[in-house]
Amino acid sequence: ASATRSAMPSSSSVDDEQAVDAVQRYYAAFNAALTTLDTKEMRTLFQPGCIVCEQDVAELDRMARAGERVTGGATSLANLSVTLRSENLLGIRATATSAAMTIKDRSGKVLLNESAVTATKNFTVSHVDGRCAVEGITK
Repeated sequence: ASATRSAMPSSSSVDDEQAVDAVQRYYAAFNAALTTLDTKEMRTLFQPGCIVCEQDVAELDRMARAGERVTGGATSLANLSVTLRSENLLGIRATATSAAMTIKDRSGKVLLNESAVTATKNFTVSHVDGRCAVEGITK
């Protein structure tokens, strides 16, 4: 048991880094998808069953089909920290700041204007087969 305990910090730090990276990659893909409305990359970065992830992808896909365009809305993350470690799951907390966003329809009519917002978000990241992926987001 003591050998396992002493090995834990080094493997945890690798897992921590991978989990934080998974959240950052998800948001990089989300930000790109806001511009392109192409969710292909996003879909590779979360596990099936991530409700918020699936809702985000479905909404972006709907917007693409409708010919809508998004200006702004990119999310930046700060203060990422690991809040939970278990065998295959890590909890990550971050301060997420989403820039002001405008959504226009095909003709250019404004459908939505949102102000910038900053909030704390919690993420569950699974670590399976050497790969981390977002499994849940609490807004």
